[in-house]
Amino acid sequence: MKIFRYIVISTAILLLLYGLGLTADKSTKASAPVTPQATTPSKSLPTPAAPTITGISPTRASRNGGTLITVTGTHFTGATVVMFGGNKSNTPTVISDTELTVIAPPGNGTMDVMVITPAGRSGPTAAAKLTYGD
Repeated sequence: MKIFRYIVISTAILLLLYGLGLTADKSTKASAPVTPQATTPSKSLPTPAAPTITGISPTRASRNGGTLITVTGTHFTGATVVMFGGNKSNTPTVISDTELTVIAPPGNGTMDVMVITPAGRSGPTAAAKLTYGD
């Protein structure tokens, strides 16, 4: 039977020394070197979700562009581009994760509106249509 001498600094340190099979004297010097072990997190970070559009206002814009559009939905944080059909607007202002404003570029007819973030792009929906007309 071994007799150990130790000073309890904390329960965690005492358990660590015991679990590694080490002894400690009163000066708390370990009797064997301790090698740090790499650890792997038990849970990974969630994958960011792609944006979705639940509505736009107004739903009509000038053919010449310049109409301020408010887009509502989810996961807008980080949005850098809003597409109006094939026309790009690089002017989105993210108000919150669920709202942004953008200036519509020139266009003609009815266009799908799509928000693009680093996590992906929103899909076409009936709520994400803008009609151009003067």
